[in-house]
Amino acid sequence: MKSNTIWLDISELKNWSGSFTGIQRVVFNIGKELYEDEKIDLKLCRFDYRRKSFVETDYEFVEHVNETSVVAINAVPKISPASVIKKLLPRRVKVALKSVISYTSPPYVSLKETIPVKNGDTLFVAGAFWTGQLEGVKKLQEDTQLKVMAFMYDMVPAIMPQLCTQVTDIDFNREIKKAIRLVDTWVCISENTKNDLINYAKEYKIKMKSKENIVVRLGSDINIKGESLSPFEKNKEPEEFLLFVSTLEARKNHQLVYQAVKLAEEKGINLPTIVFAGKHGWHADDLVAALNRDDTIKNKIVWLKQVDDSNLRWLYQNCLFTIYPSLYEGWGLPVAESLAYNKFVVASNASSIPEVAGDLVDYFSPYSVDGLLEKLNLYAADRKLLLAKTNVLSSLAQTTWHETATTVKSIL
Repeated sequence: MKSNTIWLDISELKNWSGSFTGIQRVVFNIGKELYEDEKIDLKLCRFDYRRKSFVETDYEFVEHVNETSVVAINAVPKISPASVIKKLLPRRVKVALKSVISYTSPPYVSLKETIPVKNGDTLFVAGAFWTGQLEGVKKLQEDTQLKVMAFMYDMVPAIMPQLCTQVTDIDFNREIKKAIRLVDTWVCISENTKNDLINYAKEYKIKMKSKENIVVRLGSDINIKGESLSPFEKNKEPEEFLLFVSTLEARKNHQLVYQAVKLAEEKGINLPTIVFAGKHGWHADDLVAALNRDDTIKNKIVWLKQVDDSNLRWLYQNCLFTIYPSLYEGWGLPVAESLAYNKFVVASNASSIPEVAGDLVDYFSPYSVDGLLEKLNLYAADRKLLLAKTNVLSSLAQTTWHETATTVKSIL
């Protein structure tokens, strides 16, 4: 591990803006641990889509805490002229010139033509592997005996394509077939994901290059000791609330929660306010329209579109319990995070979610409105039962990102 170089692909972070969601959180936390380990010869790279190759970059993993958020990456490279222009242009002009800017923007000053890999080096694709960079991986493998290690987060576009955009479905299925033939070691975030990957290869009769398919448990510590800031305006916080942390998209099943709230109203059941914390994702336009236009659920469902880590801490610390009705997961990070904050969870019994917490949470079918409403009403109404369930969580040993990274380092 000392003599060979680990090339960490941070394209996922380079291409992201705003607060982190699941994959970006994983790449950052594991990358930071690797970056700070002096025993590892670590270099950072990103995929350049114009050159169709990996290029070296000089990012540093520095956490900045300001009054509203934890910013994950501090970029060292100089700002390109095109990026300055884009900031000055009106939004409608930005959209019109987006494709032109992408082709005229010069490369970052700190970037080299391609990463100088040597025999025995490892390229670690810790983010999404299916966004076009496999062409660059294949090119590097043709020239050297490069080892490739990649994270597998989930197989949702292959297992449940109806929950994704058609483009994502097509891109993922094309690229996963290539990746199975190129990747030497898969790092899967659950046994369920590992089994999905192996079964996919068998179904399409693709011989897996990987001799190892490792499962790691993701960390769930969101800098719990950091500052907590309410995302609500002063004196407008709900007296009590349940929390659902996730991007609003079809797979996460916010629609089921909306229907449960409507059913509760019909049955005369008084539920606490339910807070959705997450940005607008795909296949969620109908739900967003309902949230904006259905006056009967005003103050019963509150949607917070912009939530940073300090807000997230406050929400976890102050909610009664959390909800996670997802139809399909590669892991279920919000469930693990909730338990880290000693908060009970009412969760879907789908895919990998039971791996996260075993019998410490209460489950329901992600297709049952009645089942969800029953659980919500049970724990909202019976506070002694909720307290008993919550007290058990204090004995749970949480996985830290340091522990996750230690496992990853052991297989590099």
